[in-house]
Amino acid sequence: MKELFSFGPIHIYFFGLMIAIAAITGGAFAIKQGEKRGINEDIMFNLIIGFLNEN
Repeated sequence: MKELFSFGPIHIYFFGLMIAIAAITGGAFAIKQGEKRGINEDIMFNLIIGFLNEN
């Protein structure tokens, strides 16, 4: 894996950064779409967290 940078014992890898960016972008998009369809933002946020926690 390609390491982008590190802060002492904490290493940040390119692939991990891309996954984090995708999760944040996808979550923001899902919340916007939920609002357009009349779904409460808190419900959408809880669904997103639930999906991200699934193994």
